[in-house]
Amino acid sequence: MIEHYNHFIPRLLKVSGVTLGKHIYYAMDFDRVSHRLRKHEMVHIEQYQKYGFMRFLYLYFKEYFRYRFKGFNHYQAYYEISFEKEARLKEMLNG
Repeated sequence: MIEHYNHFIPRLLKVSGVTLGKHIYYAMDFDRVSHRLRKHEMVHIEQYQKYGFMRFLYLYFKEYFRYRFKGFNHYQAYYEISFEKEARLKEMLNG
């Protein structure tokens, strides 16, 4: 895992963190990243490892656009993605 802080990618997307492969990009300084957010992004690293880089992105965005085409707004679609549900669940477990 390679972490990047104060990065433009999450700020551009208006999110706190983005994981691409083994890289985690945070919008904030190291000392502002919560343990919970770090755990959330680590789950995405595990998902990339399980599915591979391209397959994970394909499956992730396939789900996102399926919900968008059903009429969900951006945030609703994001919250329905199974990978995000898994990350939210695991971020709350064990501390």
